[in-house]
Amino acid sequence: MHTIIRDKETSRDEFIFYSKRLMRLLIEHALSFLPFQDCVVQTPQGQDYAGKCYAGKQITGVSILRAGETMEPALRAVCKDVRIGTILIQTNQLTGEPELHYLRLPKDISDDHVILMDCTVSTGAAAMMAVRVLL
Repeated sequence: MHTIIRDKETSRDEFIFYSKRLMRLLIEHALSFLPFQDCVVQTPQGQDYAGKCYAGKQITGVSILRAGETMEPALRAVCKDVRIGTILIQTNQLTGEPELHYLRLPKDISDDHVILMDCTVSTGAAAMMAVRVLL
């Protein structure tokens, strides 16, 4: 999929399709790192089924504007009632250092598992600053 996305011969429709697919796979993989616990549910036929249940409080997605916003639909597609926050970090042209320009987070995310979303990581400076801000 990454090869298709990077290919200059790829049509706009294919680019959008495979980008969305890749983002959803990435979000699903990230969710696999969250804590789960064993649980037993009963099927409609009355049988017990041993499965896994999410063991956290809530999941919050935080988008680093602008690229991170493109991942929000993928997160919303796989996490019901997920809360979304946004953060804008831009590089200062004179110093080359990242600067926080905007922060809007849901209230009380201190106990949440946060998924930080950014599609354009080059140096990682914005992501590192976002992690510091979130901590």
